[in-house]
Amino acid sequence: MIRWALHARAASRRSRRTLAKGLRGVASPRVARLLSPQRLSETPPTLPVATQFRAPYQSPPVPAAPAAFAVSSAPFSVRAGSVSAVAAPRSRSSPSASAFSAIPASARFSTVNRAPSAPSSLPAASYLAAASSAISLSVSTASANSAASAASAATPALVPISTVLVANRGEIACRVMRTLKRLAIRSVAVYSDADRDALHVRSADVAFRVGPAAARESYLRGDAILDIAERCGAQAIHPGYGFLSENAAFAAACQQRGVEFIGPPPSAIQAMGDKSAAKELMTSAGVPVVPGYHGEDQSEGFLEEEARRIGYPILIKATQGGGGKGMRIVRRPQDFLASLAGAAREAAAAFGNGRVLLERYIQRPRHIEVQVFADKHGNAVHLFERDCSVQRRHQKIIEEAPAPGISPEFRRQICAAAVDAAKAVGYVGAGTVEFILDCDSNEFFFMEMNTRLQVEHPVTEMVTGQDLVEWQVRVARGEPLPLNQEDVRLTGHAFEARVYAENVPRGFLPAAGPLLYLRTPEPSACVRVETGVQEGDDVSTFYDPMIAKLVVSAPNRSEALQRLRQSLGQYEVAGVPTNLALLQAVACHAGFEHADVDTHFVQRHYDELMTSPLASAGRGGVGLAGGAAAAAAAAETGGGGRMAGGEEARSVAAPLGGVEGAAVAAMVCQCAVERWGEQMDCLLSSPSSPPSPSPSPSPWSSASGFRPNYLYSRPFALSPCLGEGSGADGEGEEGEEGEGAEEGGEEEGRGEGGGRREGIEGWVRYERDGSFTVGLADGRHVAASGWVVDGEGRRVEVEVGGERSRVSFFQHAMPDSIETHVWVDGCHQQFSTACPSISPFALDDHDDDDDHHAHGHGHAPSQHHGSGHGHGHGHGRGVVVAPMAGRVVRVACGEGAAVSKGDVVVILESMKMEHSVKARVSGTLADVRVAVGQQVADGMPLFRVLPPEQSA
Repeated sequence: MIRWALHARAASRRSRRTLAKGLRGVASPRVARLLSPQRLSETPPTLPVATQFRAPYQSPPVPAAPAAFAVSSAPFSVRAGSVSAVAAPRSRSSPSASAFSAIPASARFSTVNRAPSAPSSLPAASYLAAASSAISLSVSTASANSAASAASAATPALVPISTVLVANRGEIACRVMRTLKRLAIRSVAVYSDADRDALHVRSADVAFRVGPAAARESYLRGDAILDIAERCGAQAIHPGYGFLSENAAFAAACQQRGVEFIGPPPSAIQAMGDKSAAKELMTSAGVPVVPGYHGEDQSEGFLEEEARRIGYPILIKATQGGGGKGMRIVRRPQDFLASLAGAAREAAAAFGNGRVLLERYIQRPRHIEVQVFADKHGNAVHLFERDCSVQRRHQKIIEEAPAPGISPEFRRQICAAAVDAAKAVGYVGAGTVEFILDCDSNEFFFMEMNTRLQVEHPVTEMVTGQDLVEWQVRVARGEPLPLNQEDVRLTGHAFEARVYAENVPRGFLPAAGPLLYLRTPEPSACVRVETGVQEGDDVSTFYDPMIAKLVVSAPNRSEALQRLRQSLGQYEVAGVPTNLALLQAVACHAGFEHADVDTHFVQRHYDELMTSPLASAGRGGVGLAGGAAAAAAAAETGGGGRMAGGEEARSVAAPLGGVEGAAVAAMVCQCAVERWGEQMDCLLSSPSSPPSPSPSPSPWSSASGFRPNYLYSRPFALSPCLGEGSGADGEGEEGEEGEGAEEGGEEEGRGEGGGRREGIEGWVRYERDGSFTVGLADGRHVAASGWVVDGEGRRVEVEVGGERSRVSFFQHAMPDSIETHVWVDGCHQQFSTACPSISPFALDDHDDDDDHHAHGHGHAPSQHHGSGHGHGHGHGRGVVVAPMAGRVVRVACGEGAAVSKGDVVVILESMKMEHSVKARVSGTLADVRVAVGQQVADGMPLFRVLPPEQSA
């Protein structure tokens, strides 16, 4: 290890000039200016002057040590004033600063990674890796030895960190561990019983069980987590976001146990964690805040009076936590008390504190937040802003950096306000200062400060080229910030889209279940997939339903948006409903393209966004025969597709897209995959002998379509499922119903037959040359072919009517149906087929198809896309079922009680969010089947309401 040192004290002006001149040969002109006699005389004795040496850029994976620093192989001292400096290149195996842990505290210096400015064409991953070769020099001045010693004692000593416990789960735990691995720091995971085989457990160097599945008994057990930290020898704990990340008591307990909390000090968490106190602090500091009430009096009557004083509409907001939990918009005075009770109850469940604050509700707000960072030396910087205005249920779904449409002066003002807010509370580490921008007045107001790393931090990393988790670790060690404010550069544009397991047409209700099929975009320097799950994992009801964060970047916003659209089209999920279709619709919306956004964007454009992407995107369908020729063909074949002599009618091209086009693709894919599977079975069944045309002794059992003496035609009956990819009407839409579901967390339960569209009937005829003819019930038909192009039967090259597309195809069995998923040109469609009508072995199944719609509703709980089970469907008239899986937290009334339409009967909690299930009709409550604390499945009967004529 090459190390050189300078130590100078009590020198003459000439000696200082000589030193500056000598450094000019090995350092930058900026260093020489900083060490000039004039600058040294101007600098206060105890003020650190940070400067930087940059090594020449080296291509990864192994950065070379800069030759300019090979001054001496042994430390040396120069007495030329009170300047102390040390620099040393890091080892190639670890870019950590552990090499400096043995340096005495009196030597006020440190080395920190300084990321070089990234060339516009350089991948982000490359320059982050190369940043390990950059070295910075911290120079401090003092007037005398005594002053230097006093200042040295006040400087935090470097904390050696070789093991970090990540007190979180899911994607953020995996994200933190990735950086720890790059820094050669041992990572420790904790897991609940529900996460025993989770990805973050497999990603860690070692993992420990922390408790049962419920978060309050596992990830929120600070004492248990600290015991594990002591057992594994962790010097630091990274809390991620959520759970204990903003718990001041936990941060204080870490200090008491001698474990470094990678986050702000308890005092800062306490000051900014209480939103009421934070707003009062900001008011006293001159930062504008939204008019409202932030006091201690939480009595219902007083808060109701304060709401009248502020004026409706009013926003009720939990003083602790975030993420939209404990938040209600109240537009009418008569709704205030019920909304207050719900917000307080939800806040208590999520954060352990039911206190709320009241604010004036801004009608057209934009959500703009600023990333700030501070170290233990009193330095603070911002890393520019993010726009997080596209939300649903007060939770962000698409974020971008930088915020579009703001002026440089506005950016300067809002970022400066954020840094001032961080300094006001003695902040340390990563934090986000959130502002609300009134689009009508162009005023911004302080909203809150999140004292942790945000979910959306990757968009900031993409446009600044910095690894914020690495910054956190270095600040926790006691190092100065890696960059000064003037060195933070904003380059390009980035988007982040949050992929959730949720049922969008049913009011964005969270969903749970297995990820039966998962295919993501290919990661690259411009595309990141931050996730904590893999195919086969479960999305649990115990935790947040986020599957992943898709992050993209490009040199400008339009190119980044195009990359976002492309990447969303490459993200494929089956097993649980997701919001992918909604994200695609937002990304393709003209208003979003022109940055005409506010926090009501999804509500305002709900009808447009809920339109099927397949139908609305204008993508080409398939050509089907139509007109008189098709009708004649249908009559001649009897609807079965067989024609005399095997001849077919002349095709007349008629484009068919949307759901019908996806259905045709599904039919072709299924036939092609089954034939491919049979061929694979032939090859594998008898490796030593030549394959036979069929592994079965009977040709009648062949799925390949071979039949002696005639062309086999196979019938299909597909029922499109509502939800993502179909965009049909469902509950929770825009208007009073949708607004209530979003603002008040209300859900009335599923309506009858709300989950299926009218079925699509058709047939596929197997031709002698290996191709197919596909027809629909109305007589249209077309020539088609299909070839499996991967080794799993999930990617099929489909040619229909002369147009060829690569289609993703996946099927899985349910108790009484087969679920078929196809992704055509980035758009997803799911079909359900009753098992009796799917058999490829029967010559004619039409007799079994009459009631396929009824059978098609046999949908497992985890697969409901607003489907199947409804008010009275399958359970008797008047029965209301659970709209989602969750835990019963309240049963408002018992059997025999009189209820009116719209009365709340049961309140469910899932993933820390409450949902009210209401009576659909007026009558008498009967057959209440649930109790408080009970776990219920999606579609499970909750209660029955008897109308007056029956109850009498």
